Amino acid sequence: MPTRASATWVWIVVLPLWSIACVTAFGALWRYGNTPGDPGGKPVGWKVPASLHVASDRPTLLVFAHPKCPCTRATMSAIERLQRNVPGGFETQVVFFEPPDADPSWRRTGLWERAGRLREARVVPDPGGSLAADAGASVSGSVAVVDRDGRLLFWGGLTSSRSHEGDSAGSLAVQAILRGEQARTDRTPVYGCEITRLGDGPSGGCGSKGLEEACHDVDSR
Repeated sequence: MPTRASATWVWIVVLPLWSIACVTAFGALWRYGNTPGDPGGKPVGWKVPASLHVASDRPTLLVFAHPKCPCTRATMSAIERLQRNVPGGFETQVVFFEPPDADPSWRRTGLWERAGRLREARVVPDPGGSLAADAGASVSGSVAVVDRDGRLLFWGGLTSSRSHEGDSAGSLAVQAILRGEQARTDRTPVYGCEITRLGDGPSGGCGSKGLEEACHDVDSR
């Protein structure tokens, strides 16, 4: 039977180690959540992928994403806010990656259904990620805003960290651009996971168990 002295010794050793482990884990999660997958520079030679439609009477907001990325839920929320704040001011297209051999059930995700409920929006499947590659989008949640002639007005993300809900430099810039106002920037980082690496893991998350758990943890803030 352990003595009081031995029990005290155990707590003296275990408690500091447990505290260090917790601090290390939260630190890693914070760094992950605040590290962009794309720094937001304009893709070289950018142009609208040929098979994507651009509205002829207003700007078009193009979103390149993975339908199983939990980090991209906040991007969808930002688009919903833009539609409320600038009603009728733009058309939306959400381009979702899918494996080339995916069956229809693969698309049954909350993000895909949520995108389908957006007003004046088209959801475009992207087998193999060719459309995203043509646009230079490597990270889920990459957004391009183009005018009716296809000229790029904005490139980047609509969140200030992974799964961050609320206004950000990107969402405020896009809102200003859509209203015909002067925006503070036209380039912002994109916080998300790599589009073509998602879904490789057994649970269809961010490509690996640890990365998927990190995404879900950040999303629950």
